[in-house]
Amino acid sequence: MDQSHELRAVAGLSPDVVRKLAGQWINSAEEFLSAAASPEGRTGLQRLLGFSEADFDELAARIREIAGPDESRRIEEGVRPGGPLGSLLTEEQKERLGVDSGDTEVSEL
Repeated sequence: MDQSHELRAVAGLSPDVVRKLAGQWINSAEEFLSAAASPEGRTGLQRLLGFSEADFDELAARIREIAGPDESRRIEEGVRPGGPLGSLLTEEQKERLGVDSGDTEVSEL
């Protein structure tokens, strides 16, 4: 990511919404998209903001426009299992690496 885009710059985003997101350490378009990329994150943000699904989808679309299509795609792909963030492994990766579901560390990938 070359630069982040402040949420304050999102047209029509109320100061109250910016404040609620900042309370969760979400201050940029990129941080919002990262948090919203998983189903759990999306549900949590919707609940936090009190948005309907349609309103949330509209907000996410405006934020994607600000971040740009390439950056939005990179962020959303990054939180998938086995993505560049590396925090989640697919079942196939766990099997290949010999990682048990209860293991907390992988010494060598």
